[in-house]
Amino acid sequence: MTDAMPTPSEPKRYAIDNVAALIRVMHADRAYALALRNKAEQHVTLTLRRKYYRTSPELIVDAFNTALMNFLRAGTFRPEGFLSGRPAEGWSAKELGTTVLGGYLYRSAHRELIRLLRQRQHEDNLEDDDRFGEIVPEATSATGTPPPETPETIYERKERRQHMLACVAKLSDTLRDTLFWYLDDYSYAHIAKMQNINPQTVKSRIAEARNRVIECVRKRMV
Repeated sequence: MTDAMPTPSEPKRYAIDNVAALIRVMHADRAYALALRNKAEQHVTLTLRRKYYRTSPELIVDAFNTALMNFLRAGTFRPEGFLSGRPAEGWSAKELGTTVLGGYLYRSAHRELIRLLRQRQHEDNLEDDDRFGEIVPEATSATGTPPPETPETIYERKERRQHMLACVAKLSDTLRDTLFWYLDDYSYAHIAKMQNINPQTVKSRIAEARNRVIECVRKRMV
């Protein structure tokens, strides 16, 4: 005997008790999966847009999508989360997407949005000559001073800056975040604590990031 089709006032429900069970349901019932995603996205993005009203909606949606993909890929949500407050008849997509799972995705998307905003701010700051020189040193004359400003040198510097930004974007998230924190004047010890590594590894990551950007810029400028 097959289940009767749910009516709009009587949505389908599932007794989900862990991430693996949720993924099975989402694969078996695409309508439920779509409804769950849409409800969670609406819940998370509306909440974030109220908090970050000056931020573009597209960036907030990007943060949500990353949070959702990380959740499905890592499956770190504890089973107790699905069991806490679960209705006796099981979770509907709306209930799950706007309560326990919605709250988890909101926190994850919030962290991702902050990371994206920091990254965008750093990329904007890289437009400054001082920060550009931190990564790819400017050419100097035989006396060790920068060459005189001419239309050609101004154009070349702008072109190098554009190439550098493109090369920074190619770095892994780990290397790029480490480099940005370094440019933001965080100490090696502080960066190490944020990344749960030792300071020597931080130094190695910064050196690797700079070397990759320098090599990438040189190739693009040839």
